[in-house]
Amino acid sequence: MVAPIAVIGGGLAGISAALELARAGRRVTLFERGDRLGGRVRSHRQGTQEFDNAQHVLLGNCDALLALLDTLGLSGEDTALQTRARVPVIDGRGRIGWLGERGIGRGRAAGLWGLARYALLSPRERASVVASLLRLDSEVRRAAGDSPWVTAPSRRSLGNGWAAGHLDQGTFADWLSRHAQGPRARRYFWDLLVTPTLNAPAEAVSTAAAAFVLRSALMTEARALRVGWPRRPLTPWLDPAARRALERHGVALRLSSPVDRIQLSESGQVEAVEVGHRREAVTAAVLALPHGRVARLLPKALAASPPFDVFPTLGTAAIVGVHLCYDRPVGAPAILAAPDSEAEWIFNTGRNHGARGESSLSVALSYAQHWLELRNEEILARIGRAIGQVLPRALAARQIGGAVFREPRATFVPGVGVAGLRPGPSTPVPGLVLAGAWTNTGGWPSTMEGAVRSGAQAATALLAPPRS
Repeated sequence: MVAPIAVIGGGLAGISAALELARAGRRVTLFERGDRLGGRVRSHRQGTQEFDNAQHVLLGNCDALLALLDTLGLSGEDTALQTRARVPVIDGRGRIGWLGERGIGRGRAAGLWGLARYALLSPRERASVVASLLRLDSEVRRAAGDSPWVTAPSRRSLGNGWAAGHLDQGTFADWLSRHAQGPRARRYFWDLLVTPTLNAPAEAVSTAAAAFVLRSALMTEARALRVGWPRRPLTPWLDPAARRALERHGVALRLSSPVDRIQLSESGQVEAVEVGHRREAVTAAVLALPHGRVARLLPKALAASPPFDVFPTLGTAAIVGVHLCYDRPVGAPAILAAPDSEAEWIFNTGRNHGARGESSLSVALSYAQHWLELRNEEILARIGRAIGQVLPRALAARQIGGAVFREPRATFVPGVGVAGLRPGPSTPVPGLVLAGAWTNTGGWPSTMEGAVRSGAQAATALLAPPRS
C-alpha cells in the first residue's frame, strides 16, 4: 500500500488541507499533538462551564471558511451570521453609532453611504474618513495596476494588489497622519476595525495590511461586514464535526500524536515522520503549524535556509480572552464595540449560545502583551469595571463566575515589510509544503479565513504535477 501524506497539525489549516487532499483521492493521515481538533480554535472546561480561549468571529466575506463550515455541517443553526451588517458602537457618554449600515447603491457606494451616516463622528470627520478611504483604495489599485474608478475591488484584486509597492513599506499610523486623520477618527473608526482584525495597532502594521482589511470589509459586497460567530463553545462546536467529516473522507486521525521530526531521504525528499520513538513512512508532508514550531521539525541546516529562515522575523502578538458571568441579564446585545473602554469588544455569549437567565459576556483584548503579566483577579476586576461603565445594568448584577485565557503568540504581526516575508506553500524540499494563517494567503491576516485558505493552497501545491 502507498504510504500516506502526513498532515501535521489539526487546526483549521490542517483540517482544510487534509480534506482537500482526501477529496483528490490521496491517502491522508492527520497528526495532532493534542486530544482535540481545532488548534487555537478551542475552549476550556472549568467546572460545569466551558469558555472559549478567546471570542472567534467571522465576516460575510470569509468565503473559504464558510465553505468549510458547510462541509463540516456547521452552517445554519450551528453558526450565526447576521443577515444585515450592523454593529453597535458605544462611546464614553453612552451614545450609539452603527457600523455596517448600508446606504443607497451597491458595492463600494453602499458601504460609503452607510459610513456617511455613522453617528459617532461629526459630518466633517465622516467626510474626511470617506475621502481617505477612497484615496487608500486608489493607491492600492494603482499599485496593483487596476483602474481606480471602473469597478469595486474584487476579491481577486484584493489578493493580488494588497501588498504591492510602497504600501508595505510604511506604517498605517504614518499614512493616517499624512491624511489628517485625528484621534477621534482613529478611535471610533480606523483603530476600531484595524486593531482587532490584525491584532496590532496602526503604529505596528503596514499600510498594505490595513488597506486589505478596510477594502475587503467596506468596499466590496454589502454582505462583507456581516458578523458571525459559533453558537456553542469552540471545542464542542468544531472538534466533533471535523472528526466526522475527516473520517467520512477517509482521513486517518492520530490525536495525542506529536510529530518530533521530519525525515528526508538521501535525495532530500520527505520519506518519514518520527512520532514518539517510532518512524512512519509517508510520501509527503503538510506542515500546518504556527510558524514558531515549524523549524523545530526540520534538520538544522534546512531550518536556516529560505524560506524557513524568515520565521524569527515574523513577530507575534497576544490575545487575552476574558469571560464574566452574571446572575441576570445585563442588557448586552449580541456584539458591542466600546472604543472608550478597556473592554474594547464585548460579546454576549449567553445570548449568542442560546442560554437563558444567567448572562455570560466575553471580551476579546487585542495586542494584549501588557495584560499578560497581570493576575487573573486583576484582569477580571478591571474588565468588570469597564463593562459596568458601558452597561449600567451590570453594576446591579452579581458576578457568579469568570475566566481568563492567555494566548501569548496568538497571531503574527503584519508589520512593515512582512508581506514580502510570508512564504507561499511550496518549499525547496520535494514533498514538503507549508500551511497556516502566517503563510502568504493573498493578503488575509492571521484569522480563521486565512488558516482555511492556507490549507487549501498547501493541498493544491502538493497535488500539482512536478515541474519539468
